[in-house]
Amino acid sequence: MDQMIGDGGRNPLEAWFWEMPICTRWWTTATVLTSALVQCQMVTPFQLFYSVRTVFHKGEYWRLLTTFLYFGPFSLDLLFHVYFLQRYARLLEESSGRSPAHFSWLLVYSMAFLILLSPLVSMPFLGHPLSSTLVYIWSRRNPDTRLSFLGLLVFTAPYLPWVLMGFSLVMHGTVPKDEIMGVVIGHIWYFFTDVYPPMHNGSRPLDPPMWWRRLFEGRQRGDTADTINNEFAVAGGPELAPADGDQRLPHDSGRDINEEELKDIGVLYYRIPELAGVDALAHERDYKNRDEITVSPAKMGDAYESKVRMFFDEHLHEDEEIRYIRDGKGYFDVRSKGDEWVRIQLEKDDLIILPAGIYHRFTTDEDNYIQAMRLFKEEPKWTPLNRSNDLDGNEYRKACEPPLPNSPRKQLVFGGTGHMGRSLVKCALARNDLVTDVGRTFETSPESMERGTQNCLGMLCDVRARQSVACVIEKTLERFGRIDVIANCSGYGVIGACEDQDEHEIRNQFETNFMGTLHIIQASLPYFRSQSTGRYLIFSSTSGALGVPGLGPYCATKYAVEGLIEAMSYEIDSFNVKATLVEPGLVRRDEPDSVTNPLPTWGHFLIKPASEAYAHPSSPALHAKRMVQWLGDRQPTSAVKCAELVWQLGHCSYPPLRLVLGSYAIESIRDRLRSVTEELEDWKHLNYPAAPDTETTPATEGKNAEREEDIEDMDAETQGHAT
Repeated sequence: MDQMIGDGGRNPLEAWFWEMPICTRWWTTATVLTSALVQCQMVTPFQLFYSVRTVFHKGEYWRLLTTFLYFGPFSLDLLFHVYFLQRYARLLEESSGRSPAHFSWLLVYSMAFLILLSPLVSMPFLGHPLSSTLVYIWSRRNPDTRLSFLGLLVFTAPYLPWVLMGFSLVMHGTVPKDEIMGVVIGHIWYFFTDVYPPMHNGSRPLDPPMWWRRLFEGRQRGDTADTINNEFAVAGGPELAPADGDQRLPHDSGRDINEEELKDIGVLYYRIPELAGVDALAHERDYKNRDEITVSPAKMGDAYESKVRMFFDEHLHEDEEIRYIRDGKGYFDVRSKGDEWVRIQLEKDDLIILPAGIYHRFTTDEDNYIQAMRLFKEEPKWTPLNRSNDLDGNEYRKACEPPLPNSPRKQLVFGGTGHMGRSLVKCALARNDLVTDVGRTFETSPESMERGTQNCLGMLCDVRARQSVACVIEKTLERFGRIDVIANCSGYGVIGACEDQDEHEIRNQFETNFMGTLHIIQASLPYFRSQSTGRYLIFSSTSGALGVPGLGPYCATKYAVEGLIEAMSYEIDSFNVKATLVEPGLVRRDEPDSVTNPLPTWGHFLIKPASEAYAHPSSPALHAKRMVQWLGDRQPTSAVKCAELVWQLGHCSYPPLRLVLGSYAIESIRDRLRSVTEELEDWKHLNYPAAPDTETTPATEGKNAEREEDIEDMDAETQGHAT
């Protein structure tokens, strides 16, 4: 079901024509032929338009069809309309299933409504509103698809009908009644087929009746699509099908594979009976585009056998691959950890997700028919890389290999003595990762960093000094030979009013939190680039998303870190290096701090006595101090559970830019964003010109007179058009 490559002996125009679904193909053909006949003066438009008198009084019933086929003489306008007609008709027909029954019924519904409404708006030709109906339905079903109009305006699909209306209004200077009527009819169809059924137990009042389906389907398919595909995967040997055997046979080794075992090799399987479930998954994984492909002798003709053989060549993709089976059956073969083939049988309503870099191949079964929906994050593309010795070094192939028990992740954790760092180190060691646990110079002794295991290297570092950071990275590479994940949990803050904090305290916070993060990145990024992979887990804070009274300079350092990482993430994405900002809220410590300090502390914060101006118990500057003293160790979020989530983040294929930890953090950041939005709305009027005065002036009266004359001209033109 991968995209067909090659022309199968046909020229591109012929291949484009025969790839169109049957209804779209013949409608497009009839439209072009009708305009050609008019151009050659073999017929006239007066023989094609629809009116009640000519059809029902004179018996010229062909006009019920020709009114939808004539878009005007050969011109750029005709080319524009034919393009929109075939494009969106094709997309809708391909998404409606193997049988043309549903799409043809949509055409019948739209044509019937347009014929009923056309006398009300004096519209003799109805091809434009019919194509507008299809465009509207497609746009509502693809809300996340991004479009570009004339290369000038970028918008999402739901705005397409309105953009076309505006363009028509500018070009013709009249209200586009045909497009408005098409939108109204399209919305009725969309409501009763996409919105109404979930609210009324799946009832679909506009679905085609059974007698109409029989006209196109001829016979009913089996009931297997209504049952869960329980035996969908079997394990085979290194060669599942011999070169001279039939690849379409089951080749069942008798050893079943379940969904959990498929997950271990990165393959995800879902059973999704309704298209709404596919839409939800596409939105969750940020897939914006889709199309449908049919692999069968009837669809591909003589090229079918060669295409299926080509699909069966072992290959990989540098993009994740999602296929949703709409009809028929087929097999996906994927390579396991031991380089054995695993055959996955897919049938109607099955969905499979293959990770980038996994070796696989596809074939139909003995029925030689499958119809599948393909999902894409951006523009549709399909680039197979056939297996070779050189391809084993591909960066996506390397990334696809899951961590094996004898090949654990190598992690470097700065700030390993803090309550978050300690929990993260323990979590990684419990899962057999190799960890460099970095404590803080002058606060931790080398002996205290020893954990009595070969999987952990204890070191000391002052992140404020670039050379100290570089030494830790060098020693880690000498010990473990590789670094996969770098987590920076180091941090320092002072709780006190902005006015009360001296220059030394403020500089110390910036040197530790911001410059320390920058030193870690600049010392390690060249290595990550050289190995074409790497992961940064940078601990920010809720204070990096909102200002907290009593933590002014600390918030400033975290805001700086947030800006640094967000900007850098765009710069390093092409190197397959990912960075995530971890934003914890109020987190419980897993164990009390053992470091003594002459001043009271909480975590990595020093609590500074307030000056007289800020010493009142209700002073906003004491907010942060009141919070930590009131909560103590009763914070709602556990550091141990946070560490487990962060460890999983280091193994996530598509990590987020920000990971917010804890309900307090989520609610606080959400309230801050809501406040910013409300403030923008309250003050946005200052950035727009004031409304003009409404007093009547001679110029205004002249414009009103001109507008009245335009209306009279429009009425006269409408009456002449109806005549």
